[in-house]
Amino acid sequence: MKKQLLSSVALAALMVTAALAADLPRKAPAYVPPAPPPFSWTGFYVGASAGFISQDTVQTDVDGDWRVSGGVPGDTFGVPGIGFIGGVNVGYNWQTAPNWVVGIEADCSLSDKLSQVAA
Repeated sequence: MKKQLLSSVALAALMVTAALAADLPRKAPAYVPPAPPPFSWTGFYVGASAGFISQDTVQTDVDGDWRVSGGVPGDTFGVPGIGFIGGVNVGYNWQTAPNWVVGIEADCSLSDKLSQVAA
């Protein structure tokens, strides 16, 4: 009888301990940030360019074949000096598959030096 009483007390002590463990605070799960979205080339873009031109090119029309000089033999023409060049471009790209990009683009560049006939 003493053995049964001792066994019952030991079993009750174990059950009380297990019940107390249920009241302990739980550790919060570790924060896992969401995966970033996959990279895509799809989208609108705008760009610009600027620079300087440095050139001293003068050519002579020897046989009158060049239309720039009016077809007169001996005339010279060219673009001497330095100047500014600049431009803009705009476009839109669509990424249609992992390895394919289709797009449309428009650009315009201007300079302050034009081809001119030297006198």
